Amino acid sequence: MVRRFRSAETTARVFKIGIFDQLAPAASAVSTGYKTWYPNGDDGTNDGGGVDPDDIVAPEYVIVGQNNYAGGEAGTFAVPAESDVRYGTGYGDAGTEFTGTLSVPDYSSVTDSAGRAQQICEALVALLAAADVAEAFYETVGATRVYTTLSDLSDVGNSVVAVVAPQLTKRTRNSNGTYARFVVVDILVRIHLTNDATADRTTMDNRAYLLEQIDNYLAAETNCDLTLADDAIAEYIEPTDQRADSEIRDGLGVLWDSEDLLEKRQVTGLVRVAYWVDEDY
Repeated sequence: MVRRFRSAETTARVFKIGIFDQLAPAASAVSTGYKTWYPNGDDGTNDGGGVDPDDIVAPEYVIVGQNNYAGGEAGTFAVPAESDVRYGTGYGDAGTEFTGTLSVPDYSSVTDSAGRAQQICEALVALLAAADVAEAFYETVGATRVYTTLSDLSDVGNSVVAVVAPQLTKRTRNSNGTYARFVVVDILVRIHLTNDATADRTTMDNRAYLLEQIDNYLAAETNCDLTLADDAIAEYIEPTDQRADSEIRDGLGVLWDSEDLLEKRQVTGLVRVAYWVDEDY
């Protein structure tokens, strides 16, 4: 009997086709960038537990306290607390991860028949709230509307509290059968001092700057006039505006009340602004 032997090349080819093809691993089992089992095989797709550099997000787009990947670089993107976001407003993942709880006065609740003082105060609160959202001030004002006087303000904590309150209202008859209603409004910023003189000096300087920011914001052409609940326009009164008398004009601007400084370690600064509305008599 004559035995026939395959050449080494034939044997290798049969072995490759018959066994290697049966044992060749799936591409998903081979590391990315390597061929599956033999030189001309498929490219592997297994990342081996690593991270593709193209999949790593910059830290400023990852929420603080979270990592890009397991054990990866920590994120630096800060998310505001629910108490700093308007009530009912969703945000975060798909806009539904968190829901704001901050109660902001709803200007739409002011009726057409409300008095001018109320309408103007509510409009100012809404304007300041919008300015906070737009980060127009170096710190949140948190404006509210309260009818009060400077002497009635109670002691406050270490926070900024802006109170919008009417200070004066008067009217002037016009010759054409209408009259001008003038309303002067105080925006009070209450400041509670500490026992640290250095910190207090900084605080006082910052609060003075905050009042200047509010004053400048309300005087800006895009913000100065207010649209009221009944669609009437309350026009901003400049300190030099001759439509208002000296009693109104002379008190406008940034003011300070320091009566409680020694007793309560508290100072109240205010921005006093005035508006007028032309109405039927």
